[in-house]
Amino acid sequence: MLSQDGLVVAVLSFPESMWPQTTFTCLSRVADGAILGSSDMPHVLDNPPDFDVVYLSDCWAEDIMAEQYRRIKSGRRPVISLEKEDVPRIIIDVNNRTVDYQVSRGVFVAIRPVGLQPPGANT
Repeated sequence: MLSQDGLVVAVLSFPESMWPQTTFTCLSRVADGAILGSSDMPHVLDNPPDFDVVYLSDCWAEDIMAEQYRRIKSGRRPVISLEKEDVPRIIIDVNNRTVDYQVSRGVFVAIRPVGLQPPGANT
């Protein structure tokens, strides 16, 4: 989802390894191409150096969105406004950049945990 002002892409995820728990992440593209984010996803891997992400726990989606806007309004990292056509690209870019960074460091990134099946896979 893209915020009305185009500054925040909101992503609701259902990570298979955490099923049935969901996670909520807000992403913004910084003017220099970096990523500014706020998320309740457990922080498992180190982020690429161009990602500035804060991890919050035990909070609601509205709290994560409020934190993202607080960070945007601080003006420390100016963000650019996106169009709805940009939403898939920023999500793909974040995922690809995360995997590429981990692989470059020699960190194994399981795309799907071994032995774990998505809900309904056995039906």
